[in-house]
Amino acid sequence: MELASVPRDVEAATEAVMGRDDEPELEEHRRVMRLLAKEPDLRALAALQEQALVNRLRARLEEQLPGHDKTTVLLIAEVAMTIWHTSWERWAELAAEGEARDPVEFYRRCREELRRVVG
Repeated sequence: MELASVPRDVEAATEAVMGRDDEPELEEHRRVMRLLAKEPDLRALAALQEQALVNRLRARLEEQLPGHDKTTVLLIAEVAMTIWHTSWERWAELAAEGEARDPVEFYRRCREELRRVVG
């Protein structure tokens, strides 16, 4: 696996997961995100789960990218989770306000906005 393609590969995998409407676990995630939008005190628990996801993604990337700088691998994992989190959080805020939107659309918007901001 070539390092330059890794962020795009992670993005494609994330979009595939977010876009699966028939996935029971994904619907549960959507329900939880709507709850978190209403109950900020529960966000600390969500942060622990997100950190576990970062750790799993980091470990997987390290397996697939042996010999690459561990800081780079960690950055890829952390940025991927930041986009994931921001997308779901904004989606849930709007869902709580009664606006049903496509979570993949939010993911793409957040990803592009991050690229615009950081260059």
